[in-house]
Amino acid sequence: MKALKNIENGVRAVLSKHFPVFFTRVLYNHFVGHSLNLDKPEAFTEKIQWLKLYRYTGNETVQNCIDKYEVRKYVSSHGCGELLNDLIGVWECVDDIDWESLPEKFVLKCNHGCAYNIICTDKKHFDIELAKRKLNKWMHEEYGLKYAETVYFGIKPRIICEKYIETSDGHDLRDYKIFCCYGEPKLVYVITGGHGKDECLDYYTINWEWISVNNGTLPNAGNSVEKPKKLDEMLGYARKLSSEFPIVRVDLYCEQEKIIFGELTFLPTAGFSHYEPAKYDYEFGKMFDISKELIASQRQ
Repeated sequence: MKALKNIENGVRAVLSKHFPVFFTRVLYNHFVGHSLNLDKPEAFTEKIQWLKLYRYTGNETVQNCIDKYEVRKYVSSHGCGELLNDLIGVWECVDDIDWESLPEKFVLKCNHGCAYNIICTDKKHFDIELAKRKLNKWMHEEYGLKYAETVYFGIKPRIICEKYIETSDGHDLRDYKIFCCYGEPKLVYVITGGHGKDECLDYYTINWEWISVNNGTLPNAGNSVEKPKKLDEMLGYARKLSSEFPIVRVDLYCEQEKIIFGELTFLPTAGFSHYEPAKYDYEFGKMFDISKELIASQRQ
């Protein structure tokens, strides 16, 4: 079984590195359920794939913003440094981590991919050896090979440790994710229920009107998520941080009356969301005008 998995990973690596357009088309048809139109992208997922292949890959600014360590410089340079969570440490090797010096609660992340996170809420019961094994595995992975996310290639792997975010009322941490187009917020989705079996994802307009749509990753909570008190302020920060990009998601938290930066996401669900109802892939696509990117590409 392990040998088959190694063969599969090897094939994915070859296709991602040498035939990213072909492999993207194959994956898109499998996950989204229809062929990918790269000549005239209209669906939201099609526009993400086009940008991935022809604008974001090889773009130094985008790559630095995808890097969970380097993005801190971008946030500061755009006048939003106050949003940055406290950085406890950064290491290039697992063996360099001084576990004794870490606080009772903390979050570890690898900077070069997605879902490389370890959350510690009680160091007395924290399994350090398990954490080491996970981190060592992630540090040796070339993220992006699985789904042809070539923009991740070349990021120098690091481990960062950030302050654990305490919630103000005991509820699970809520992730507010704001989709933007050249500095204009278009959509918000919020993840509630923590990071377990009760996790839900819901889309809202920027006026906090619930949208009855599912993107195929998590169930909806329904129209039950309270509008954050600092929504307008969060939208203002999203405008600053997204001004250079045709499609980017600005991920924020809002706890203890404080807005905290999460990350910038350029390829949500690797661009393979399967929307139900399917019409929303095209409805959302209309909100994001990438025409000047397409025109510039035709001129080259």
